[in-house]
Amino acid sequence: MTAVSETGHILIIEDDPYNGPFTLELLQGAGFVADLAVSAEEGMSIVEQAGEHTHDMILLDINLPGMNGLEMLGWLKAHPEFQYIPTMIFTVHDSLESKIEGLNSGADDYLTKPYDPDELIARVNAMLRIRRLYCNLRH
Repeated sequence: MTAVSETGHILIIEDDPYNGPFTLELLQGAGFVADLAVSAEEGMSIVEQAGEHTHDMILLDINLPGMNGLEMLGWLKAHPEFQYIPTMIFTVHDSLESKIEGLNSGADDYLTKPYDPDELIARVNAMLRIRRLYCNLRH
């Protein structure tokens, strides 16, 4: 596992043609390096290709074409090299049951859409602090 990049490298997995690009621009405008995948399968491919140098955190929608976000989360947690990548679910599902299911499935945070941009940035910064701490403890 490599150290967290100075700016924070974030993978957004979101198929919505508005929310995906909006979130990408928001994060890039806040100084993060961000990439966008429009399906879980594309996100998995990006993570696998990068290997241990993959993203510092993942923003993951639940509703995706093909494999859903919770299935992808299970895939991440089943791989030792990816299981500690902080993952935040961001979705329109705002029921207590959905939140509990997402967090019990291994998500580190859960944010409902529409989200406040300042709250998203604050939560991303919190996730990256945790990632840095984990990386420092491992080295």
